[in-house]
Amino acid sequence: MNLARVEYYFAKFLSVMEVRMREGETEIELAPGKKVLLPPNLYFIGTVNVDETTHNFADKIYERAQMIELEINRDDLKTYLGEVEYQEILMQIWDTLHEVAPFAFRTIDEIKTYVTEAKVLGVPLKDALDEQLLQKILPKLKGADDRVGEALKAFI
Repeated sequence: MNLARVEYYFAKFLSVMEVRMREGETEIELAPGKKVLLPPNLYFIGTVNVDETTHNFADKIYERAQMIELEINRDDLKTYLGEVEYQEILMQIWDTLHEVAPFAFRTIDEIKTYVTEAKVLGVPLKDALDEQLLQKILPKLKGADDRVGEALKAFI
């Protein structure tokens, strides 16, 4: 849902949640003449992927919600990658970059698909993997954080 700014399209809901917090329960109008009761024992749980395609949340979103961040486990990522011939190099890259430019299952899927299809077309593994590093991994290295520069040096 955070492909747009949550504080814009979710403003009505956030306001109603504040009223519920003060008064114990409230209603929200979903459509003209269609209201839903929001009692205090009703909880809302959602998920969000945070990556380069999404907007960051405004402070007011964090102030009204509890957040649990789930981090990627290296062993799970390695298992998911499987016994591909480039497993070791990709895991070395992940080890080097994950603090400042994390990537996980979706990126792994894209790289695996690209490398597989490139092989069918006769593209050498080294070239296909290099292209994926340029297209999928290096664009994640951005910002003014000193750690980005250090990660890039380590990557090279």
